[in-house]
Order: sequence, then structure tokens, then C-alpha cells
Amino acid sequence: MFGKESCLTMVDLIVDCANYARIHGVLSLETWVRKHENDFLAFCLMLVCDGVEPSVLKNIGERLIKADNHAGEELLCRQVLLEGALAVQVGENPRVIEIKLLAMLGEKYLKERGYYSGEVHDPAYERRMLKMARQTGLPQSEEFNMTFESMSNHSIQLLLREISVICMVTALKGCNAAAGLSFLRNMSRRLAASMLEEAEHMGDVPEKDILAAQQEILYTYVLLRDKGSVD
Repeated sequence: MFGKESCLTMVDLIVDCANYARIHGVLSLETWVRKHENDFLAFCLMLVCDGVEPSVLKNIGERLIKADNHAGEELLCRQVLLEGALAVQVGENPRVIEIKLLAMLGEKYLKERGYYSGEVHDPAYERRMLKMARQTGLPQSEEFNMTFESMSNHSIQLLLREISVICMVTALKGCNAAAGLSFLRNMSRRLAASMLEEAEHMGDVPEKDILAAQQEILYTYVLLRDKGSVD
């Protein structure tokens, strides 16, 4: 039986796929699909790897859904997978993809994942961020910390759309707790927990890699600021 909870599982699958593609490149999806059993998604992603245009992929996917006479929640799950594959193909930010697909399921799921509140209300995040900041013992980029301690929530949310997950996780390893929490509070609870866990378990990261990630984020911020998109 299909239901919206099954569709929610499909959303998580797509977000995982998007993160993988963001780190390893779209062509790496040929490897990713071998690790996940979903024939419809695998078919769509293989078309992506073959260089099929998004409009063609959309047309083929819709024809296949119609031909198989899917209905109800089963139809919704197929639509979620197709929309997700299209979003991965064009390189959309995984966080934006998650929001887009959750919106197809309804407000309930956006609220459950914290996208309506826009802020994580959990003291555990602060304790974990403080602990990680103390453990690194690395010189911190004062420019990075000062910039993001004072940035508005709206600006941070806009900036997050432009930053890869791996870049954000690496930057978290070397920032202070206040700057880190500024980012985490503007993510869904699920994404914030996932990123903290990844940062905590990725082990020692060279200082040059952390500073490079922070500089990349700062550079993106400056570009957006010069365009008038953020404060």
C-alpha cells in the first residue's frame, strides 16, 4: 500500500541523491542507483546520465506514469520521484529540492520538518555546536564568524540555497558556536541534525580545507550582497 508516508520516504531518497550528485557530479548517479532499489527513479536517473534534455525526461516520465495507470498516493509518489529527478538533473540545491517535494505532500510535512518555523528550537544543537567548536582547536576565521553571527535569518536562508552541503559541513568544523548556530537555526530540523552528525563524524579536517570552505561561503555572500539579494 502507498501513502503519503511512503512518498515521504521518496523525498528522503531524492535528497540523498541530490547530495550525492552535488559532491560527486551528475554522472556519478550511475553508481548511486545501483545502491538503491527503485526502478522508476533508476530509469529516470539513467536518462539523466545519458544526457537526455529535461523536457524530454519529463515527457517520458509522464508517459510512463500514465501508461501504468497509477492513481492516488501511488501516483503522487511517482510524481515526487519524477520532479525530484528533474531537480537533481538541473543541479538545484538539496534543501530547495526537499522543500519543493514536501510542498507536493502538503503543509503538514513542511511543518514537521521545521520549514514553517524557520528556526530550530532545540538546546541540544547549541550544546553539540559548542562541544565541536571546543574540540577542533583550530584558528578560526574571525571574518567568517563576525559576518554570520550578525546576518539576518532571511539572508542566511537565501545564502544556504547557493552553498553545497559538503562546503557547509566543512565550514562548520572550524567556526565558533554562534556562527554555526546562525546557520543551523535556518535549516529544517532534519537537515541541521544531519549536517551536525556529518561534521561530528568526519574526523580531523585540514585547516586549509576548513578555511577554504569558509572563504567560498564568504565569497558567495559578497556576490549576493553586491546584487542586493542579502543584507
